Amino acid sequence: MTTSDEPNTSFNIFMDTFRYYFNTAFPLKTTHVNNSVLNTWITKSIIISRNKLRLLCHIKMSTDLSKKSLRYIQNYQKIYRKVISEAKKREADKIISSATNKSKTL
Repeated sequence: MTTSDEPNTSFNIFMDTFRYYFNTAFPLKTTHVNNSVLNTWITKSIIISRNKLRLLCHIKMSTDLSKKSLRYIQNYQKIYRKVISEAKKREADKIISSATNKSKTL
């Protein structure tokens, strides 16, 4: 190993040596990720509602709101939950109806 009076040069030499031995000991392992699960039930309107709900929850936590505002947020949360569950049900029904092996899909 070569030494140098310059600290940056010495550090770079050390890092090059370290990287060489590190990459030798722990080589990169490539893997294939199967992206077969797509949430097609998530629509643009659901994303907009989610963002609005996040904003409302942030406002709810950071400020002191009136009872009317809190009731509005609670109703919005209930409606959002119902919309999500209905969207999931519709997507599941669509997948089951289009499947060739329905019992396996279930």
